[in-house]
This record gives sequence, C-alpha cells and structure tokens, in this order.
Amino acid sequence: MHLLEQYSLASGVKIKKPYIYEKFFPVTAEKYITFHPSSKPSKTYDYWQEVINIISPILDSKGIKIIQLGQEKEKVYNGVVSLVGFTNINQTAFILKDCLLHFGADSFPTHIASGYNKKIVALYSNNYVNCVKPFFGNPKDHILLEPKRNSKPTFSFEENPKTINSIKPETIAGNILNLLEIPHSNSIQTLYFGTEYNNMRLEMVPNQIVNPTQFNSNNIVVRMDLQHDEKFLNEQLQVCQCFIMTDKPIDANLILNNQKNIGRIFYEIKENSSLEFVNFLAHKNISYQLFTYLQGEKLEQAKLKYLDQEIIVEMPTNLKQKTGIEYTLNAFYKSNKRIISNGKIYLSESSLKNGMEAKQVAEPVIDCPEFWKEAESFWIFRVDKSPVAA
Repeated sequence: MHLLEQYSLASGVKIKKPYIYEKFFPVTAEKYITFHPSSKPSKTYDYWQEVINIISPILDSKGIKIIQLGQEKEKVYNGVVSLVGFTNINQTAFILKDCLLHFGADSFPTHIASGYNKKIVALYSNNYVNCVKPFFGNPKDHILLEPKRNSKPTFSFEENPKTINSIKPETIAGNILNLLEIPHSNSIQTLYFGTEYNNMRLEMVPNQIVNPTQFNSNNIVVRMDLQHDEKFLNEQLQVCQCFIMTDKPIDANLILNNQKNIGRIFYEIKENSSLEFVNFLAHKNISYQLFTYLQGEKLEQAKLKYLDQEIIVEMPTNLKQKTGIEYTLNAFYKSNKRIISNGKIYLSESSLKNGMEAKQVAEPVIDCPEFWKEAESFWIFRVDKSPVAA
C-alpha cells in the first residue's frame, strides 16, 4: 500500500489532487528540465555528475537547459543552471509547473512534479518503490529506478555501501532522453565505480612547488614515495597544509619545524621499514597512518613488528579481479586524482610512469599492476567512440 493510502485509511480523509500556491520566479530558459538530487544519505545518488555529462551535450543541441533546484549549501553540479538556495517551495512549484521533465532523488519536488502530471525519472533505494512513488500523474510518464536486490530494502537513513549507487549513470541518462523522445545512442557501459571516485584528490611529485588554490583545493598530497626530495617537501610545507605519502623516513627536524602544516603522514610498511621512524611520529604526536601491500608471512611479521603502533591498513592487491574486468578493449577511465609533476597533470600513477599527460577528461585504461592498484579511484567504462576532449 502507498503511504498516502495508509494515511488516508488511518485518518478517514479522501485523497485529492494537491494544490500548492505558486509564486513567480524568473526563469530565463525557454525550454528546461528540472533536477533535484538531494535527500537522505541513503537516497542520494553519488554519480549525478556523470549523468549530467552524458545528457548535457544532447540537451544543449535541442536548446534544453537543466535547472537544479535545492536548498542552500546543497552540492551544485557542473553543466546546470543553479537555482540552489534561491527559491522557496512556492517558487519551486512555479518552476516545476513549466518543466518538460523532472529527474532526481525521491524527494518533495518529485511529488510536486507528479501533481503537475510531469514526466519523471526518479531513483529509489531504501524503501519499496510502490510505497513511496509519485502518486499523481500518468504512470507511463514515470520511470522509477531502483537497485537490483535479493532481499528487502534496508529502510535505513544511511547505507554502506549505498545500494542506490549500483544504478548506472548511462541507465538514468538513457531513460531521461527516452522520456523526452530525443534520439540518442547509448555508447557508454559502466564497468566499475571505485569506492573513492567521488573524493577528489590533488597530489604532487616533489619536483616543483604547487599552489593548491589554483586547483580549488586548500591542501595537497605530497608523493614522497614517487620521488623522495626533502628540499621540495620543506618548501611546499611553507605554502599549504600537506598530507605526506612516503615509504622512507623523513628528517625529524623537517617534520618538527613544519608540524602545524602536516595534516597526516601515510607511511608504507615494507620488509625493511623503519620502526624507529614510526616510534618518533608516535612520540611527537604526529598524525600518521601505516599501510602495506605485504601479504602472507611477510604481512604477519610486519604486524608483530609494529604491534605497539597504529593498526596497519592492508591495501588490496587484486583489484582487477574485484572489478570483474576481463579485457580492456575500448575501455576508458576517469579519475578522482590529479597528480602534478614538473608542471604537468596526470590522472594516475600509471599514466605518470608512462608519460601520458592528461589531455582529455578520460583516458584509455592502462592494463598494468600500477593501474589496478589505484582502481578504487576510477570510474572505468567502455565506449563506442573516444571521449570528448576536456
């Protein structure tokens, strides 16, 4: 039973088509669709930007804009006309009344849109769709997507992992274009979304000085594991807060003199790593994290060696197997990383080592151990044609 029917049954009040007072709001676009992505954490999809990236060029060719609605401080996406934080519920209703289609989360604007008989593409996760779906409008104009599951919904405020994220962006994009009756070819097939893909990271090899604010960041990860240069590290620590990734000890005085600008030190544990360095970090209350790619007996020996220190995070070594990707023909990836080295930008450690400077939003998959080691930072997908240049 739908929740609205349950409320009606419990209260004895008949269900009627809702009325909401509309308040004028100036919309410059002649043709537009509306978008509201935010809801409870378990109902908020993490890959809306990829959906927008797929549909935006096609909609632009038809003169159709995407208007994002929402409250102040909600995330604003690229490629939209943002009215986030500028409208109240009455103005939102005014905008929804004239939209060609509404898409987004299971949220109040979706239900307003149904009251106006609008075409709707909405995502569901932590509840049964039939209990909370849009009640009004033509069901044939509603495409309600939910993850494939073998059990009942969680009904949880938060989920880990989020089941809604199993819905592929190309599926959402295709359904939006289908409802709008816009011809298109579905050339993208998602192969894998890394768990860290949405957490953008700015990294640098210490062979230059970088101002992270030029990349809309307040801090940077210094990859001392790629090039151990304490001179550049010291200079970079004068510029901004740094998170340091290293597989070798760093001079104690350098650390103590710059302690206020060190966010955390990530120290990779290898067979001959320095226990003395770890003891120094612990004694001086320097924030640090130990991690390792060791396995088997070597891993057990490392655990015994650092038994009195922080827990060693065991990094996955078989991510290619986890992705389920057997072949990489026509496979591309987008990365959450930007690695800066000698003034050039790279999308991954593997592209850096292969001298493949970032020229596009996405780059071909590099089938090598270094690439798969970073797979949790990537969206990997197959395409029928090369991605558009950035």
